Amino acid sequence: MQRLLPLIVISFLSLAVQAAPGKLLRDENLRADAAMGARVLALLARGDTVETLERQGGWLRVGTPQGDGWVRLLSVRGDVAAQGAPLAELKAELLPGARPVETRVVAVAGFRGGEDDEQIEAAGRAALEKLESYRLAASPEAVPGRTRLASRVDAACGAPALPAAARATPSGGARLSLMSAWLLDRMSAEDEAKIGRALAVRLLSTLPVVDDPGLQGYLNQAGRRLVAALGGQANQPWLFAVLDSEEIYAYSAPGGYVFITRGLYRLLHDEAELAVVLAREIAHLSDQRLLLDLRQNASNSGRPRDEADFLRQLLGNGLDALIRPFSVESEYAADREAVLLTARAGYDPYALAAFLQSLGGVPEGDPRLTLLSRSQPRADARLERLSRTLETCLAGLPPGRRLEAALYRIN
Repeated sequence: MQRLLPLIVISFLSLAVQAAPGKLLRDENLRADAAMGARVLALLARGDTVETLERQGGWLRVGTPQGDGWVRLLSVRGDVAAQGAPLAELKAELLPGARPVETRVVAVAGFRGGEDDEQIEAAGRAALEKLESYRLAASPEAVPGRTRLASRVDAACGAPALPAAARATPSGGARLSLMSAWLLDRMSAEDEAKIGRALAVRLLSTLPVVDDPGLQGYLNQAGRRLVAALGGQANQPWLFAVLDSEEIYAYSAPGGYVFITRGLYRLLHDEAELAVVLAREIAHLSDQRLLLDLRQNASNSGRPRDEADFLRQLLGNGLDALIRPFSVESEYAADREAVLLTARAGYDPYALAAFLQSLGGVPEGDPRLTLLSRSQPRADARLERLSRTLETCLAGLPPGRRLEAALYRIN
């Protein structure tokens, strides 16, 4: 009996972790099984509180006053009470002497000048060089099974707006300097990667990476599946990394640089949710919004001395470009493209909806959301948009892989 007691306790705790409160985003039928044609047990109203018990594809088994049953995943938003344990951990971290939630990016964004700029950038360059061993090679091989899956996804939901083929350096004639290419709007892929690298260096000068080679390698393997799903257009190297910050946020820069924070990673339940978070950043890079934003907000501080000076002028020596919000429609579009790219790669097409439920359960005043709340629509608004634009086609896709056990765990 003594041997069984720990197992009973563990089983009880596992069930407690799986169960989480949520609220309905719309009127919904409570069904006996996970299918639209299943028998209706009760009618639930928008705003009703339910307890989510498990997920099966695009369906949730929930507990209600009318009994247990199934509702559509996109009908439920996670409730803040579901984040009780993470919030307790967060309060402990914020006690005197504990490590505070990392908000240095907000504090240093937009800084200018300073004699130690070069020393600060040197630290960022050293950190980036350590990550280079994880960088994915350009043009990973196509996988026949995933190619067929991609065709099925495209037929059901429409093809995602994949990254355009990178512009090659013009052959013949003199090679344009970065500044000339920028001014003449004749940027090559190499030029864009230089700007992205400079942004990555500034970010890593502010936030360190998590010192866990296993984690960084795992992240890039998940990224490899997504990049392979891009097909022949994946003609640039990619680098994915986790930053040591409790902020819930993700960053991306031209040249295939994608970063997510430890705080965001902790919200993930399986590899499919990780994949869709990375896919959103790939989608943001696909239409070069960041480069357009830089062009619109670039300052004119006189003729730069060299390429490094030009980059400092262009980027403002800070991180404004990485945290300046895109339009609401751009964020919704990134959600759509991420869902389709994730499904193309063979992952669970409902992974984004599941992640948004967890995100919606984080209270709005939580300090970990300082950046995210400025740049993205609310989680319930994003779920509602997904239900209007993708729910029908998602119902016809294969379930994909969730890979709960494969998710690399960190502290």
